[in-house]
Amino acid sequence: MVSLRRAYHGSTVGALSATGWSPHFGAFRRAADPVVPAAGFSNAMPPYCYRCELGLTYPGCGLACATTIEQAILGSDPELVSSVILEPIMGTAGCVIPPPGYLAKVRQICDRYGILLISDEVVCGFGRTGRWFGVDHFEVVPDIMVVAKGLTSGYAPMAAAIARREIAKKIPIFFNVHTYGGHPVSAAAALANIGIIEREGLVENAAAVGGYMLELLEGLRTHPTVGDIRGLGLFIAVELMRDPLRHEDFAPDVRVDDQVAAVVRDMGLFVRPVGGTILLAPPLIFTRHQAERTVEVLDGALSKVEANILPTAVAQ
Repeated sequence: MVSLRRAYHGSTVGALSATGWSPHFGAFRRAADPVVPAAGFSNAMPPYCYRCELGLTYPGCGLACATTIEQAILGSDPELVSSVILEPIMGTAGCVIPPPGYLAKVRQICDRYGILLISDEVVCGFGRTGRWFGVDHFEVVPDIMVVAKGLTSGYAPMAAAIARREIAKKIPIFFNVHTYGGHPVSAAAALANIGIIEREGLVENAAAVGGYMLELLEGLRTHPTVGDIRGLGLFIAVELMRDPLRHEDFAPDVRVDDQVAAVVRDMGLFVRPVGGTILLAPPLIFTRHQAERTVEVLDGALSKVEANILPTAVAQ
């Protein structure tokens, strides 16, 4: 199986083995050893344009990040590579959105070698990004999709693996009876949840309010610590750096993202700090007024933290 560096696919042994290495996963993965033998997994370069591992710039890069997936396949015996697994929008990596053409190229590579494409939609599925599923932004159809979380909006535990019928038929366990499979209470919660999302137009709301909030957040680029702002729908990231012009990160012990998260929490706003990035993933019922207040609070928090960690820059 080929996965991406900086990807996150879960904390059970198999899923953690598919989770690609990144600075903020190192201790987590070491604590969870042993993982599935390394021979079972190969990592490729993530489509992280802001931190391109090759120092290239889109579109002149020729989507080299996708090409590394083919290199990972050829670095093994292609006959033994079963699948490529990826998040259409990489969540824990910091809402990393692939450039145009990336997923289409990955689809072509998988088809070339007869390899399955698995889309991990656990985070970005069911309207989070302003479309029903993350892959919908890129007009690519995977062979298998895995979903959870948004399937029931967290009101009941439920997840699903959705496969093309010809794949499911080859794996009899798909059709076996499992103790918790199709649990009636969770299934009822999922149906009710999906009905609400459809009736109240929450996918459309995520697209509209998310786009509005992303526009407002662009004003934060005046802050000396804001390196990048990116997002789709109500899934947005503000990446913080010591020197955005030189792409210099803060020292890990500064924990700038944790500092900002603590300040905004005191002001009534909850965000997720992860690896120097502030993740914003509000509920799909979010309003324009709440988006405005979110940006206002984050603006004030950044100024407060910057006054402590960049006194010279703030004084200028």
